Amino acid sequence: MNKKLDEIKKLREVTGAGVTDVKQALLEAGSFERALQLLQKKGAKLLEQKSERVASQGVVASYIHLGGKVGAMVELRSETDFVAKSESFQKLAYEIAVQVAGMDPRYLDVHDIPADEKRKIKDREQFAKENCLLKQPLIKDPDKTVEELIHAVALQVRENIGIVRFVRFAVGEKPSSNG
Repeated sequence: MNKKLDEIKKLREVTGAGVTDVKQALLEAGSFERALQLLQKKGAKLLEQKSERVASQGVVASYIHLGGKVGAMVELRSETDFVAKSESFQKLAYEIAVQVAGMDPRYLDVHDIPADEKRKIKDREQFAKENCLLKQPLIKDPDKTVEELIHAVALQVRENIGIVRFVRFAVGEKPSSNG
């Protein structure tokens, strides 16, 4: 019985799903791993349905690196003020600001790269990993990208989340910005 309660609690933390949905998924799936997959698929489907909704709430997060020589600001949006004020959303915004300060991306995503620059790129995948914020491996977990982290939090809070713009400042350099 305690194992079942622990599984319910853990699935709720990981997926953000309600108690009823978690219990149903465990009942249907028969195992924690399969229930997790079911809930993630259900969450992804829900996010896809919400993809056209406007994300008009959000936060501006900042990070100043030790010593004050490098800093970054990020505007991250959600659909509701409730989510924008949540701990997981605030943490995500801060982690993205740290990423911008540390990795100095030039673009948000691949589609933001100018056509004339795209023609010059030999290895587009590598270029994207180095220069596009959403495609960069996370500083804290290189097995995940920024895009995957955003998607995971979006699944948890069950809302659209998106980066609107970011800027990085470094002493002695022109600020790099995507918008």
